[in-house]
Amino acid sequence: MARHAGPGRNSQGRATVNWLPIAAGLTPHGLRHSHKSLMGELGTPEVLSRKRLGHGLGGMAGIYGHVTPVMRMELMSALTECWRQALEARADSAHP
Repeated sequence: MARHAGPGRNSQGRATVNWLPIAAGLTPHGLRHSHKSLMGELGTPEVLSRKRLGHGLGGMAGIYGHVTPVMRMELMSALTECWRQALEARADSAHP
C-alpha cells in the first residue's frame, strides 16, 4: 500500500513535478514562501500569518491569540498597496 507523503516531505520536489512554473524557477509553493516573508515585512501578526497559510499556532499564542477583523483589514490594505506599487513600477519600466 502506497503511503501518502505528508506536508514537508519533499514538498519542493512535489511542487516541481505537479506545477508548471509561473516564472522561471517559481512555483506556487515558492510563492507561499514569498508571501510569508512579505507578511513578516508588513508586520502581520503571527496568528494571522499562520491562518492564511493553513497552519496552526502552538502554545499559549495558539490558545489565546485570535485573528480579528482589524488584522484582516490592515493586511488587505497593506497587500493592496504592495500590489499598486508593483503595477506602477511595471508601468514605469515599460515606458522609459
